[in-house]
Amino acid sequence: MRGAAPPGRCGRGGGVDPALIILDPGLGFAKLAEHNWALLTHLGQIASLGGGPGFPVLIGASRKRFLGRLLAAPDGSARPFADCDDATVAVTALAAAAGAWCARVHEVPANADAVRVGEAWREAASREPGRRSGVPGQPGRRMSLDRISLEGLRVFGSSMVCGSTSSADGQEFIIDAVLWLDTRAAAADDDLSLTVDYGAVADRLVRLASGPPVRLIETLAQRLADGCLSEPGVEEVEITVHKPHAPLSHRFSDVTVAIRRKRT
Repeated sequence: MRGAAPPGRCGRGGGVDPALIILDPGLGFAKLAEHNWALLTHLGQIASLGGGPGFPVLIGASRKRFLGRLLAAPDGSARPFADCDDATVAVTALAAAAGAWCARVHEVPANADAVRVGEAWREAASREPGRRSGVPGQPGRRMSLDRISLEGLRVFGSSMVCGSTSSADGQEFIIDAVLWLDTRAAAADDDLSLTVDYGAVADRLVRLASGPPVRLIETLAQRLADGCLSEPGVEEVEITVHKPHAPLSHRFSDVTVAIRRKRT
């Protein structure tokens, strides 16, 4: 799949440039078939490892044993590896629609076509008002997005610049985050793993807001939006950054920057 590997958010203490890191979940390596399918259905969660916008994900499903077993003959014998190319194309299209960065394959032309189909599917879904499900096989079902709001999160950033007249000791910022996602599965199963953990979101926002200094709160807002969109299931986010102690020479109550971003 096309595109340069985006930078991650981990540190450089280990001597590895985060921009050079690509995640490969290792399909087929000492895993049961159901483990491979579970990995494929959680590509967003895998990509979010390391925080921030996450890392690019490489998928290597081509001619893997779990596909041969899926396509087994009536007598239970697995399909030969070389006869699994059509199934590989299907996985490649689904992975592209889910946002995978690259697919490692044997038969390039057919899989290149699958990537184009998957990317077109994903792009079309992002343009729909209110968004559609984006799930292959359910092209006409509109996804109802619910809201999770985190308001008034206070962060004191000693390393924030955000204006040339900011105090050297830092200043307080207030963050509001509204996340749009489908919470029906979580509600049905009463399962936290199927929705967003707002405690973990708060921790991430504080960590990102306390990161490298920036000159603009617009830059800080974008950084926070990227962090929220890396949460699995989050389709859209609105971030408002309040700067109540902005260096103005007039009386005022607040200065805010609000941005709204969709998963792309």
